[in-house]
Amino acid sequence: MFLRRKRRSQRDFSEELHAHLALETDRLRDEGMSEEEASAAVRRNLGNITRAEERFYESHRWLWLDYLLQDLRFGLRQLRRNPGFTAVAVVTLALGIGANGAIFSGVNAELLHPFPFRHLSRIMTVWETAPKQDIVQMSAAPANFLDWNKQNKTFDLLAADHERTLNLTGRGLAERVEGYQVTANFFQLLGVAPQFGRFINATDFNSGRAAVVVFSHGFWQRHLGAERSVVGKTVLLNNQKFIILGIMPRGFDFPVGAEAWVPLDLMGAKGADREAHYLRVIGRLKRGVSIERAQADLGSIAERLGQAYPRTNAGHGVQVVGLVAELTNGVRQLLLLLMGAAAFVLLLACVNVMNLQMGRGLRRQKEVAVRLALGGGRWRITRQLLLEALILSTMGGLLGLLLANWGLHLISYSIPPFVSQHTVGFTRL
Repeated sequence: MFLRRKRRSQRDFSEELHAHLALETDRLRDEGMSEEEASAAVRRNLGNITRAEERFYESHRWLWLDYLLQDLRFGLRQLRRNPGFTAVAVVTLALGIGANGAIFSGVNAELLHPFPFRHLSRIMTVWETAPKQDIVQMSAAPANFLDWNKQNKTFDLLAADHERTLNLTGRGLAERVEGYQVTANFFQLLGVAPQFGRFINATDFNSGRAAVVVFSHGFWQRHLGAERSVVGKTVLLNNQKFIILGIMPRGFDFPVGAEAWVPLDLMGAKGADREAHYLRVIGRLKRGVSIERAQADLGSIAERLGQAYPRTNAGHGVQVVGLVAELTNGVRQLLLLLMGAAAFVLLLACVNVMNLQMGRGLRRQKEVAVRLALGGGRWRITRQLLLEALILSTMGGLLGLLLANWGLHLISYSIPPFVSQHTVGFTRL
């Protein structure tokens, strides 16, 4: 068993030191010295009492933390004594930071991370082209899509989807559901996991299997009571029973606005059709494969199909475009322009605050001179001034984050409906 010695406090040390001083003074006075001579002799022997107390204090403290807290308290007092300067500086910084925060959040959601997909940079949109008819982008025919899927050497996976209107019945009033038909590897390609249940897979395309559906998180909350037990139950869509396979996670919105996904069956005659162009095709590139290489790969397949099926495929080509670039094509320049304008606003805010600080610094020249004359170190004074600037920046940053949050909601509400249907980031704020 170990006994722990209690650490002496600053008061105990000071009392002990003065008690020793008194005892030595009494001893010397008993030896014949006067009171003044005895006191002076003891102080000469013991040295500077105040300095000894300071050394004891410093040995039991983290001085850098003490100095930091002292500078922090002094900085807060200085800013409180100048409320006009503090308010103007904080509001100026908040406006610049808030504008940048709101715009950058939208740009980040729209241009950089519009979807929570794994390997988003490798996900492409694949279109057919018909240069002779001046058609740059055309939906794919089912048979062409199946040939791309079998013959390509540059994609890990290719999947297709097609919009399908569904009507929900049997749960009160009938309601239109924004639905999409998808191929078996659609969700696997995107790299997302269901919140509950499972996704559509190849077994759901076997003949004789019951119709199945996957619902969005929003639809599950609004129409299915947000209950996990709905997985495996049936709903009536277009007067047909569909088994609920799973529920998508919150935030999954692809294609934009989709509420339900059902199997896209391309078996039989549908899979041999090269005339009807109605499929949107997406693909995930293999690691290290460039868009140009994928374009050349599918282009060669399209050329072979043109020779094999001249009536439907002659002169047709393929265009491979990044999914993010495809969806942001109409708003990319506008968002980048807004980001540049917001950055310029932040620059102006920083310049204005710097001018305010310089003017305040000129007015504090006498204060700094007095502190230097009293023994204040230059680094200590510089550190204290930097800490004041840090306090201002922190206050401005916190208020700026609040303004950015308000700005995000304002931007999302101000986007016209016809624009929000074709944008991704702002609609999810």
